[in-house]
Amino acid sequence: MSTKIYDAFIVNSDKRSSVKACVALANHSKEQAMKQFVDSFSKAVLVRMFEAVDLVKFYGENIMELDKFQKGYIKDLLEDYIDIRRRYSSMSEMNQLEFFWTWAAKNMTDSLRYLEQKFHSESHHKAKLVFIPCDNKMLVMYFGDPTYRHIISDDTAHYLDYHYQNQCDKPDDVSDEEWKQRETDWDKAIGPDYIPANHGLLFTILDYDDLNVSFAIDTNFKNAYATKDEIADQRIENIFETIECPLMKNTETLPLSDITAAVTTLTSTEEYKAWKATTIAEIKAKIGIDSENNVN
Repeated sequence: MSTKIYDAFIVNSDKRSSVKACVALANHSKEQAMKQFVDSFSKAVLVRMFEAVDLVKFYGENIMELDKFQKGYIKDLLEDYIDIRRRYSSMSEMNQLEFFWTWAAKNMTDSLRYLEQKFHSESHHKAKLVFIPCDNKMLVMYFGDPTYRHIISDDTAHYLDYHYQNQCDKPDDVSDEEWKQRETDWDKAIGPDYIPANHGLLFTILDYDDLNVSFAIDTNFKNAYATKDEIADQRIENIFETIECPLMKNTETLPLSDITAAVTTLTSTEEYKAWKATTIAEIKAKIGIDSENNVN
């Protein structure tokens, strides 16, 4: 049998870890994972929220009469935002945005669930640790979204690498004696079925559906909004992509095989560049972005 124990660690301690110590360590890692997720997810929500806000500012509240916005996630967001503007017209724009934030976060979460179901990617923004006792050691395995693996691998104050695989040479910085010990430890810790969850304590350190995570997102509007200048280019691009270039109409009758080359040629012309610059200036003016922000 070829033994492959990846994403494997050992608790960095000269003491035998108690259940209480494992719980405390798992909670520490959970805090780090949740913070990273909340920060990155909030930025994605901010982009999506402003996509709807900016579209309404650019096209007006009659935007839903346009065919191009009659399907997909943006349809629901546009309807929600327009409803908030009309229903709570006495609110300040900032209060409307903070109210809308919850709708945008839910929309983004629904998109994650859809992708998870469609592509069977159950580990997306989800992560678990299994603590497995072995003699005087506490072994640990990480499962889930690789985006968050570094939270364990970089935390050398608490975890050290302890992977093993017998189908290739050992790492240069591991002695023959230690490599053999790793093999012995992993065989003893999770054999003979090699199902880690059957031999240790399983902790969820990240699940985007967790109520604590949802609450952290819901209350993160002001922190996320403070970074809005960082997404200025994305906001402009989102609007720009919805505008049909009048110069492109000449390509509509071309065979499909020739359209790409024709569009590439057209976008390099001075006429197109001038149209793009004028259009971007119009977008900035309508959605309220400073002229220093540009889209290449």
